[in-house]
Amino acid sequence: MKLLPILLCLCALTSSLLAQAGRIEQVRNANGSLWLDLATSSNDEYRLAYLRPGDRNWTVDDSTRFKARGSTHTFPLPTHLQNASQAVYFYLQTYSAMPKMIGRPNIQYPLDMKYQLKEGEVVVKFVIQSDGTVGQIIVESSTHESFTNAVLPALRELRYTPMVKEARTVNVWVRQPFPFNLR
Repeated sequence: MKLLPILLCLCALTSSLLAQAGRIEQVRNANGSLWLDLATSSNDEYRLAYLRPGDRNWTVDDSTRFKARGSTHTFPLPTHLQNASQAVYFYLQTYSAMPKMIGRPNIQYPLDMKYQLKEGEVVVKFVIQSDGTVGQIIVESSTHESFTNAVLPALRELRYTPMVKEARTVNVWVRQPFPFNLR
């Protein structure tokens, strides 16, 4: 096994290519197999890409796709790369990053519903555009028009980190409930 060339290549590429997405912290040999220790962002999906000497393009290995479950992840190096006789260059590619709300929505409980001690919910489907703004909005259900009138203006003001797929920001449809509880 050529652990040293693989390790050197990982270190060189990780810092330059993946400042934001995720990075390969170390390669270690455990039970006769190479394992990658990765630093990741929660809710992001990743996959491993590799380049062998003589290859012209990076090969993205979809069999290595995984969803991050916190800040670290341990990953076995794919079998077909375990016994590389030459250095293999790796990097961790963000497959997709789900949008994240920036700030909090400023939704006011409708006074008429509060005085009547009514609770309810508005379920909306909307587009988070590639610039993080909210685009088209569709109200799927609402228990009262007053709740809808409280949600729509606040929703239009919301900002998100955009959806990232294949290293590009894209539009994405999101379905989200907005509950109104008096408790």
